[in-house]
Amino acid sequence: MNSYVKGLLVAALTAPLLAASSAAHAEGPEAYCFAKRAIAPGSWIGTYAPVAADGSCDPTNGLRMVSQLTSAPVVTGEVAHITIRWQFFDQSGALAFQTDQSGILKLGSGDVVLNGTVTGGENSGARTHDEGTPTDANGSYAGVMRVQS
Repeated sequence: MNSYVKGLLVAALTAPLLAASSAAHAEGPEAYCFAKRAIAPGSWIGTYAPVAADGSCDPTNGLRMVSQLTSAPVVTGEVAHITIRWQFFDQSGALAFQTDQSGILKLGSGDVVLNGTVTGGENSGARTHDEGTPTDANGSYAGVMRVQS
């Protein structure tokens, strides 16, 4: 078999594999926007909704979520190191997924960056990433939670 035909065969066999790999990679993590308000020190309630393909999201009429600090913050310089348990509920009120995260709260801006793992519900074991920004001086936050499925 000449090298030209061999090259065509390799290309024909490889193309579907590359397409499947690219499609799987293009999907990326699931993303949810959230809005939450403090109900007590270290406890929040709020709503969440999926981020649309165009990047838009409005959690105003979304599904219920709660989050709570799981240990006392440890302050180092301009950041507080925090651990939080999040619970996201489905339309029936059942737990959709829970994630335990740790990360930092920037004391100057109030911005939060957390990473963790899904510890209950769908996608158990998946990695999570959250970035939140305060929306008022009373402990309300908005942001995006990403779940790597």
